[in-house]
Amino acid sequence: MKHLLNFVPTVKFRQGSSFMFKTIYFLLWAIPIMISLFMTYEYYGVSDTISFLSSHAETLDKRYVEYQNKFAENRLDPTEIEGMKKRMISYCRTFQAFSFSWTPLFEILERIIPAGLKITQIRIKPESLIKLAIQGEAVDLEKVTQFLRTLHSLEQFSKPRLTRHALLPIASGTTTTFYLDVDYVPQGEVTP
Repeated sequence: MKHLLNFVPTVKFRQGSSFMFKTIYFLLWAIPIMISLFMTYEYYGVSDTISFLSSHAETLDKRYVEYQNKFAENRLDPTEIEGMKKRMISYCRTFQAFSFSWTPLFEILERIIPAGLKITQIRIKPESLIKLAIQGEAVDLEKVTQFLRTLHSLEQFSKPRLTRHALLPIASGTTTTFYLDVDYVPQGEVTP
């Protein structure tokens, strides 16, 4: 019959072809099964992590509520906070008065005080600016006026005000006592 059909197969049957077919067939089934097993393992691992985190999140929420309640109990009133701010500002002003350098002020005053006028007392009022209260004596009111004009012309001083003055009799005649307030801004120093 072979000679009648005269048929020669194009692919010769070999011994290894069946092995390759079985291997590929096994891999086609094994890879998806392995991937599905790995995904199942990951799913259960993630679900365990989610349950662990959710149980701890409940504990954390309870502690957060407790903390908020304690914080609300210990919170200061707005009036107390404002009082503390005012005290802090007064402390800063007092510190500024203590850290104030007198040397530049005395040098300026020494240059601008006219003859016939003497300063008897200088006080610092620690406020937002350095406020000086100056008390002194002069031969006449013209010297006090000259001193005020000089204070107006200098940039270190601002708003000089003569608060009061009086003529006092002394053994050699009369003297003028004066009290004035002035804002002092030291150059090179920072004011609040």
